[in-house]
Amino acid sequence: MNTARFDSSLANFKLVKKGEDMFWILQMKVVEDTSIRSFPRQFQQDIDFNGAFDQSAAQDAWDKVNIPLDAYTLEYKVTFSDLVFPAKLIGISATRKESNDGVWSTEYILSFVCDPEKDMIKNIAWYVKHKEPDPETGKKVLMTYNTVLEDLEENPIAEPEV
Repeated sequence: MNTARFDSSLANFKLVKKGEDMFWILQMKVVEDTSIRSFPRQFQQDIDFNGAFDQSAAQDAWDKVNIPLDAYTLEYKVTFSDLVFPAKLIGISATRKESNDGVWSTEYILSFVCDPEKDMIKNIAWYVKHKEPDPETGKKVLMTYNTVLEDLEENPIAEPEV
């Protein structure tokens, strides 16, 4: 597996119950504000996108696409801002948009299943749709944070020292 590095915001974090099972779904939003794509290329050795993502967003034949990743085992050590936790990537959806000046951008939503420690749940929830004032405009803007996905087997999470 490759290591993926990008800036993202937490779009959603919720507890899901299916029958007897309960698990956490975490969704990260990544935005590429350019027609040229670099984000999906970070996953090209791990995921066969089957041509869904062209090098240029302007050349795609779709506006929205959902790619389930159930056939893959993509377990990562996720580093999001100052948080580190294990998670399994289960899907990527993308929406492409054209601005008024003709520049295409793509918004990706990465969906993960995770089982955070009880004391980490509150820390993760704090980041969901977290906004802070923009120093230039004073308006609140959605914050993005440095995010790294590393192969969990090759990069296990260190146990805290007691």
